[in-house]
Amino acid sequence: MLIARTTPKARLRRDKLHLAQLGREFDVCASQLTLKHMWANDILERAQQAAELVTALLSAKYIQILISNNMNVSRLAELSQQDGQNTLAISKAMKNDSSTMKFIAILAVLYAPGTFVATIFSTGFVNSSLGQIETPARHRAFFQAGIYAAVTVILTCITVLIPYLLKARRFTTI
Repeated sequence: MLIARTTPKARLRRDKLHLAQLGREFDVCASQLTLKHMWANDILERAQQAAELVTALLSAKYIQILISNNMNVSRLAELSQQDGQNTLAISKAMKNDSSTMKFIAILAVLYAPGTFVATIFSTGFVNSSLGQIETPARHRAFFQAGIYAAVTVILTCITVLIPYLLKARRFTTI
């Protein structure tokens, strides 16, 4: 076998050519790397813009929800105020009704004993026993009216005093 011997000049020329080719390949790789770097930066910038857009949209939606909630809370406060006014009007009406019912109850308590006594006097028993007195009819009517008035006043006083006495007794035992 023949080993080709190359001269140092030929070797140097071959190495220069090889280095030149490696340099061109390196330049191609460097330019591709630069392009990939620019592409990656562009993708990163677009991703940041998309993130900012999503954040802005979410913020706008959040603000819209807050405004809606504030409007709902304001409406609820207005309705609550109206409800309070209605409740106040109802309580005033109930107080008036209560005062009226108290007045009617007092009148009933005052008139009940007189009605009871008039009912008793209207029976034949009272008239027959009072009729045995030998007095003129005019005096008999005054006598019966006096008895009616005395019995009615006594029963009315008892009817009015019993609730007050029971109420006072209840407060002293508490």
